[in-house]
Amino acid sequence: MKYLIVILLTLILTGCNEKNSVPLPTEKDVIRTFFSLINEKRIPEAIGMMDKSVVFDDSAKQAYGVQFNNFGTVTIKSIDQTSESNKYKVVFDTDSGEDTRWITVVKIDNLWKISDIATGP
Repeated sequence: MKYLIVILLTLILTGCNEKNSVPLPTEKDVIRTFFSLINEKRIPEAIGMMDKSVVFDDSAKQAYGVQFNNFGTVTIKSIDQTSESNKYKVVFDTDSGEDTRWITVVKIDNLWKISDIATGP
């Protein structure tokens, strides 16, 4: 929830609101925030951005937590939408070099959630 508040405050302060309404974060905003949280080692919050179908129990959360902790520094180079709806190719740098993940997002209760993280299309 904190990540959403930060995004909304940023949009307000940068003047991105029109007619007193603030747009909700886009799919790309959510992906950027997700990787920022991993970079900041705020792993539980990053996992909180994932759909329950992916992190359905404590074991799945722990497995993702271990993976995310191993990333080290993460810097997004590009986020490109694929030909599939709601699927993005994310290229990023880590301490061990360039990496790519295919991230699928799903809208649940008007909020985007990470519903799949894959190493290939």
